[in-house]
Amino acid sequence: MLRWTITFIIVALIAGILGFGGIAGAAAGIAKILFFIFIVLFILSLFMGRKKI
Repeated sequence: MLRWTITFIIVALIAGILGFGGIAGAAAGIAKILFFIFIVLFILSLFMGRKKI
């Protein structure tokens, strides 16, 4: 999921440089949402951890 976030950030930067403001804003918004989902899932995995059998 972090890979998708980085991809959308790169798309947003390239679109912003080329002057496509709408596309850059949308890609940055998607990247922000994916990053927060990644953080939540990462924290959950830290707390849940692996169960010993």
